[in-house]
Amino acid sequence: MPGYKQLTQEISEQVTAAIKPLQDLSIDIVSSIAENVGEYVPSLNVAPVAPEEVVDANFGLAETFLANSKSYAARVLKALEPITGKLVETSKPKSKVAAA
Repeated sequence: MPGYKQLTQEISEQVTAAIKPLQDLSIDIVSSIAENVGEYVPSLNVAPVAPEEVVDANFGLAETFLANSKSYAARVLKALEPITGKLVETSKPKSKVAAA
């Protein structure tokens, strides 16, 4: 039976594979619309920031928040070890208590 990490990796790969063709189709549609509409849009050169900069900055922010959340979750798990250690089987050998 696959472990949890392997199972989530497989699901991630399947979902990504299913989404990719839809993303490609949407890019084709957006590109086609932009090419047709673009010829009617005048050049104004008024945008204060490049669209790529907005995407990069916001994904950078999201990546920072995600890394912080992962670190926080790991610290919470560490704090819960006195409880979770009794609930979850680990690969660490447990000390045997001599029977009285």
